[in-house]
Amino acid sequence: MIRGRPRSGRADTERRVAASGEHGTEEVHFRETVSPLTLARELEFRSRQAAAFVLFVAILVYPSRALFDRSLAPGQWKTYAALRILEAALVAAAYVVLRSGRIRAETFFYVAFLGMALEIAFMCATAPAEALSAYFLGFATLFLAAALLLVWHPVHSLVVLGLSVAALVGMNEIFARRPLATIAEHGGFTFLALAGISVLLTKARRDQLVREIEARLAAEAGHRALERQAEALGRSNRELERFARAVSHDLKTPLHQLGMGISAVEESTDESERAEILARMRRTVEAAARTVDEILAEAKRAASPHPSPSTSDLQEVYDEVGAALADDVRHIGGRIAADFSACPRIRLEPGKLKSVLGNLLTNAVKYRSADRPPDIRVESRRDHGAACLSVTDNGGGIDLARDGDKLFRRYGRLRHEIEGSGLGLDLVKDIVEAEGGTVEVESRIGEGTTFRVRVPD
Repeated sequence: MIRGRPRSGRADTERRVAASGEHGTEEVHFRETVSPLTLARELEFRSRQAAAFVLFVAILVYPSRALFDRSLAPGQWKTYAALRILEAALVAAAYVVLRSGRIRAETFFYVAFLGMALEIAFMCATAPAEALSAYFLGFATLFLAAALLLVWHPVHSLVVLGLSVAALVGMNEIFARRPLATIAEHGGFTFLALAGISVLLTKARRDQLVREIEARLAAEAGHRALERQAEALGRSNRELERFARAVSHDLKTPLHQLGMGISAVEESTDESERAEILARMRRTVEAAARTVDEILAEAKRAASPHPSPSTSDLQEVYDEVGAALADDVRHIGGRIAADFSACPRIRLEPGKLKSVLGNLLTNAVKYRSADRPPDIRVESRRDHGAACLSVTDNGGGIDLARDGDKLFRRYGRLRHEIEGSGLGLDLVKDIVEAEGGTVEVESRIGEGTTFRVRVPD
């Protein structure tokens, strides 16, 4: 058994996107892409990247400042060093919890930034007076570094600043009892000024980052919109190509019948026979007109932004297609039997179903065995959520090992002595695969062939 294989670049992709190409639809996609939720996720991602660098600073840089403490506060440096190491361990533990997904990056920043700020506030409250300026400068440097590293709202920096100042004042009353004027004179005022600037830097950096993310997301949304439009244009072009091939191929049979009818009318001298031939020609013309109308209707439906699925009655389409072949089959002593009771409808437009069924039946008649009249069976059934339409003949069969690869190839004719363009099976495969279905073939040399079309519901 051979299945019709999708061609590279031709099979419909599994991605289902709304791609009408209309400005309204693209604006909706843009708004959905640059949404507060998407922005929050992007900010959280950036925050986690910043958290990794904060961990690096807390473990490798922050404890090393104990050497600075030893030179400025020799009486307190061991206490300060122990606090720095404890804070580094706390930051490392918080980062592990962050990576496990139990806390957000914002919580991690509070643990790291507030912990360091409270420690330095303690140092500023207990360090010798001559070292206060250096510690307040380090305090301000912490806030400036946080403004450049952390990705969060400036309100959080204000909260940390307020808590730090309150802790500084409280611990000064407990340990040093210095006048606030002395603290301000020895670097406290400079610290407040620089810390305030750091809060403004936090806001500026966050606003810049938000604009950068929104611009990138907008660019990605525009790129996806272009991809959707290109995909829609590709589908439209494929549908146009399919339409052109369907018109040229499906009208070939009625035109051939009209040519034969004209020749028969010219040769016949019996008026009743001429009238019968003219009536048959009229039916052929009407059938051809219906075919064109159905193909045009399907092309118009497929071009709509959201085409609704369409189904066809198998018996109705078969009656029309079979009527066009009935005379040829009877003339060579063959027969066609159809049974659609197990599955009366299929998810194909009438014009497409007529093309599929017409091509399969025409091939069954053309490639009949020279040793016996054609016996063709057309059946339908349900099969795992799909409608299965099969056309079985008793013809000469196909050597699938030799000719299987060119069976569904465009212009891939198997027997050149038989009239045809080699487009019929290619068109059948194209139509069915565009609807998400498959075409299968089973054949035995000298016994016959079965073509099976599956179209999902």
